[in-house]
Order: sequence, then C-alpha cells, then structure tokens
Amino acid sequence: MTKLLIILLVIVATVIGAATIGILLRHFIGPVLYGIVRTIQFIGAVIIELVRDLIAACVHLIVAVLTLPVIIGALALGRWEAASSMTRRIGSRFRRVGRRVGGLVTRSTAVPPPKKATSRRRGKPGEFPGWKIVGQLQTGGSGAVLHVAEPTAEAPSGAPDRVVIKCFDTSAGTPLGHMIRESRALEGAKKLGLIVEHDHDEQRFWYVMPFIPGVHLAEAVAAVHSDGAALDRAELSTALGWQRDLLAMLRDYHAAGVWHKDVKPENIITNDTGAHLVDFGLVTPLGSAMTLTTHGTEYFRDPELVRQALRGAKVSEVDGARFDIYSAGAVLYYMVEGTFPAHGNLSRFDREDGDAIRWVIRRAMADYHQRYESAEAMLADITFLADATDPRGLRPVDLPSFGGSTVDDAATATAAPPLSAGSTRRRPRIEVTDWWSGAYRVRDAVPGSQPPRPDAFSTARREREIARAERDARRAARRARRRTSAGGVVAFFVGLLVLAGGYFVVDSSVRSSLPEVVSGTRPVQQALPSGFGQALIISDHPRRLDAMTRVAGQLQDGGWDLAADAAIEAEFRRGLPVNGTESEDFPHLARLAMEDHGLAAAAVVRAPEDDPDGVEVVFVTPNGMKTYRLPGLVKGASDVQSSP
Repeated sequence: MTKLLIILLVIVATVIGAATIGILLRHFIGPVLYGIVRTIQFIGAVIIELVRDLIAACVHLIVAVLTLPVIIGALALGRWEAASSMTRRIGSRFRRVGRRVGGLVTRSTAVPPPKKATSRRRGKPGEFPGWKIVGQLQTGGSGAVLHVAEPTAEAPSGAPDRVVIKCFDTSAGTPLGHMIRESRALEGAKKLGLIVEHDHDEQRFWYVMPFIPGVHLAEAVAAVHSDGAALDRAELSTALGWQRDLLAMLRDYHAAGVWHKDVKPENIITNDTGAHLVDFGLVTPLGSAMTLTTHGTEYFRDPELVRQALRGAKVSEVDGARFDIYSAGAVLYYMVEGTFPAHGNLSRFDREDGDAIRWVIRRAMADYHQRYESAEAMLADITFLADATDPRGLRPVDLPSFGGSTVDDAATATAAPPLSAGSTRRRPRIEVTDWWSGAYRVRDAVPGSQPPRPDAFSTARREREIARAERDARRAARRARRRTSAGGVVAFFVGLLVLAGGYFVVDSSVRSSLPEVVSGTRPVQQALPSGFGQALIISDHPRRLDAMTRVAGQLQDGGWDLAADAAIEAEFRRGLPVNGTESEDFPHLARLAMEDHGLAAAAVVRAPEDDPDGVEVVFVTPNGMKTYRLPGLVKGASDVQSSP
C-alpha cells in the first residue's frame, strides 16, 4: 500500500511539475526569450541600416565631388536650370540619407521596395499613373491616405482639373476588410458619378474622386459659434441652405438605391456654391443581402442602426434611408446649437432656434417609424424654412409635412399609374444579350416596376474575383513575411556579434581599470597566518622599501619571532634556485634550507607580475607554500623607490 501511495505521489508530482514548466514556458520564459530575440534583431537592424546609410552617404559625397565641376561648367555656360536641377538632386540624396539615419530609433527596418503590380497600370508608392500628386489631405479613420492630384496626359478624357485619390496600402497597415468594403461601395458611387476611375496593384487599391475645395462643415460651424451666441438671421439662412444641399444629395443617393451611412460634419465640404457630401467609403446598396454593420460616427449614427445590427438584421430588411435622415437631423442640430446631439432626439436646445426648426430636428431624430419617411419629405420642410423671411417665427403647423399636402401631392405625381379594372399584368418580354453569362434586358417592362436584378453569373463572377483578390493578398503577405524573416535572421546574428564584441570591450576596459588584478596560476590569500618559531624575511621587491617593515609587523602580531641575521639570509639565498620563487623546486629547496638553519617559516617579499608597485608575500612553512596579497600593501602606498 505504501509503495502504491509513493507511486501515485510521484505521478502527481510529475504532472504538476510538467504543467508548471509548461506554464512558465508559455507565459514567462517564452515571452522573455522572444523579447530578447526581438531586441537583438532591432540592434542588428539598426547597425545594418546605419552601415548601409553611411556607405550611401560616402557614395553620394563622391558623386557630389565629381558633379561639382559639371555644375560649375553649367553655371559658366548660363545653363541655370541644369545646374539647379543637379544641385537639387544632390541635396535630395543627402536629405534622404539624413532622414533615414535620424529615423533609426523609430524604424528598425527599411521600407520594402514596391512590388511589381499585376494590373495593366503600374506605379510606385505615392505615384499613380495618369495623375501628378500636388498635396495631401488629413487622413480619416479608415487608414487610407488622401492625395490631391492633377491630371497628366495619361488621365482619362474629361477628367477634372484637380482630384482626390483615396489610397489603401496593405504594407502601411491598412486592414484588408477596409479595402474590400470600399471596393464594394464603388458600384453605388458610380451610379452617382462620384468616381473618375479606380485601379489596384499587389499592395494598393485606390480610386479617384473630383476635388471639392472648401472647408469642413465642422470648421465652419465652429467659426460661427465662436462667440457663444445664437445664430443671427444671415447665419441661420446659410445653415438652412447647407442643410437643403445635404438633403438634396441624400435624395439622389436614395433614388440611386444606396445610402451614405456616414453623414457627419467632417464629410460635408462647404464653399461659395453650397454644401457637398463627400467620402462614400461606407455607401451601401439599400437592397443588399449583407448583414447590417455598426460602422459610422458616434453622435451622428442612429441608435436604431446599432440595435438592428446587434440583432443580426440584413440591410434589405431595414430602410437605410431613414438612418441617413437621422444623421441629417443630427447635422442640423450641430449647426444651430454648435455642439453634438449627445442624447439623440432628447438632446436639449440651449439656443433660440425657433419652434419649427426644433420640430424638424426632433422629427428627423425621432424613433425609426416616427421620423421622416424620405429625404424628399424633410427637404420640403427645410426648403420652406430656408425661403422664409424669418424662419424662427414659423410654427410647426406651417410646415408642408405637417399638413402632408405638398409631399403627398409630389409623391402621387411620381407614382406609377394604377391598373384599370379587369386588367391583368402581362409578363414582359426579355432579350438575352449574352448567352454565355446569361445577361438580358427587358424590352417592354411595366411602367413603375423595379429594374431587373443582376444575373447570377455576374454575381458569382464578382464573388470569385473578390475571393481571388483576397487569396493573392494572403500570398503576397506570406512572401513578405518570408523575406522579413530572412532579414530578421541576419539582423539577429549581426546584433549578437555586436553585443558579444561590446561585452568583451567593456570587460577588458573594466579589468584594466581595477587596482588589483591577480593571476589565477597560484592561490592568493588576504592575511598572513599566525604561528610560533623563528621566521626569516627576505625582500626581493625592487621598488617598495616599506614592505619589509610592514610584513615584519604583521608576523610579529601573529606570534612569530623574526630571525634578523644576515648570515642566515645569505645561506638561505645560496640554497635557493637561480630563478627564485618562480622555480618549481623552490618550495622543496626552501624547506631544506629552513631545516638546516632551524627556521619555522620564511617570507619572501616580491612584486607581482602584473603590478610593479604592488606587494606579494610568498610564505613557506614545512607544511607547504602559499602566496599572500595583503590589503595594507596595495598599489599607491607611500615610500616607493626607483628600480636599482
């Protein structure tokens, strides 16, 4: 029974020990080792970049020296532009090297060279075929870079004089999900004429939009509310005009079958021509079968959108236009109040805005089923307010949507005509345009009916293209990781060599700076032993006169009787080997001499091999020989003489 219990205890202890070792490896030793390896890699990468940049600087210096006579000759011939161009190139070389050397602390590895694009049109990072970059805008939350560009000879015909290029780069850390979502929004943006062109390569995806000059609505609102007072009549009229432009654009979006999904002041540009809605990165078809997401901006995003997304609703199951209407009401609140609607439709009004304006804002931000049913309905009220002489003096009952006549009449005018009594719907005739893909067109569609949905072949083809793009992106990422791992191995070994070399340099410096360095060939003691009997002291030190006196004092304190006889010392020296205490026969011959003269001990004072000013005492007794380095006889003591 006892043996079985011992076996069970051993098994339990083994399991616990293995689990403990696993936990330590996973949560402590592994992370520590990983951190050490990453630190060594960082040091190696910094050294490699520094050496490479210094070599590049030397090459640039040689090129500059060789180019200097050419620049002087160009100046002598009056070719000012050529001389200026060469000077700028030389300066840019040195600036580039300087920026790289200065950025070693924040960037441990060089930026990888651009990969070859697989598409028809190729360009380097920061360059786009057909466009010349002339500026850059502030980056938004999607991680994309916004470039301002002008068309070149390769640009599409009819391109605007200035455009904005929104570029996503996976090498800069842009998530692939952002790129896919933005690419899906292009179809809806094309319907509205918001895109000039789009393209991609192995790492980047970008599209070109017309450039709209002006300032963000947030900046304009901050300027008019800087004094903390309510808007005057002119400022209120301007704000209502901007709101009218916004609703007109939302009406066009919804008519095209899409919703913007990110209406906020930062996405509205104001100028002399009015307000313009930009950034369609979240544009989504109203009839999409995708699951609803919560993308958008806080304070301007409808809480109902969040609830429906958490419920897992599809986009086609809700009316996305009503979410844009909520955001439009929040934007109007922001313009007239100068702050965010932190509590939705329950937000407090602190400025004198008028009952009608407050009623429009509250209805736009009301519950999902109680707000404006369309942007057209809200636009009718805003237009009525903007055209009024005194919008603050109007009452909600004066608005067109309150009575419903204006909006209902407009809706009736645009509705499809009803079928006559007894009539039946006839199946429309279709004409197949592509038998291979299954594309077709309706020749005599019923008036007011919805256009046919895209054929299944086109949808499947687009899904295959998206899947292929994602697969190619994953392969490119794996290739980049393999190249990075090879560079990391080289950087690790370089960093290891640097650390090892630094260790030996520091170690040698510390050893050379120590006051006492003792050879390890013989034992070293710190105090002379005590005893009784006669002890002979012999001085072989060439520089220290005080050594004999101090050693004699320590021996007397230890109980020894000193034999101060020159004849005994001469006989003792005569019996020793020629090379003195360094000889292997010294201990044996010294003991024989001590027996002949009745000595109990002999102390030979000498200088250490590594320190001419230090003092060592070789103490011989019949039991053996030991070497002592005494604390009181260190280097730098007084009474130092020159060598004889």
